[in-house]
Amino acid sequence: MMGATEAILGKPAITEVTLEIGKPVIHQLPEIRTDLKKIGRRNHFIKLNLIVQVDEHDLPALQDETKMALVVDNIKTQLRDLEYKDVIGKEGSERLRFELLNVINFAIAPVKAHTVLFKDLIIQ
Repeated sequence: MMGATEAILGKPAITEVTLEIGKPVIHQLPEIRTDLKKIGRRNHFIKLNLIVQVDEHDLPALQDETKMALVVDNIKTQLRDLEYKDVIGKEGSERLRFELLNVINFAIAPVKAHTVLFKDLIIQ
């Protein structure tokens, strides 16, 4: 008796898939300092020390100098578009964490980072 997949595609359905997931490891990015978007007369700056969690087999993508330069540049560009009010408080830091994870994942694609942790987050 044929299943629906076999009847439509002419191929038997796959019954078992094995997925190898690497052990999670962390990688510290270089310190990042930049000005935030200027509103009014005050200048604010942000200093970040970030830790990124990736699968063990994806770590070389974060250690590649070319990709790391792209990651840092993209993060600085993203930060310069933010205002002081965008990054203060719990909601601001969580939104920043989400945005930075997206920026990092874009820069290191097809590899994917799982988490961004703040080792230091100083806003002045």
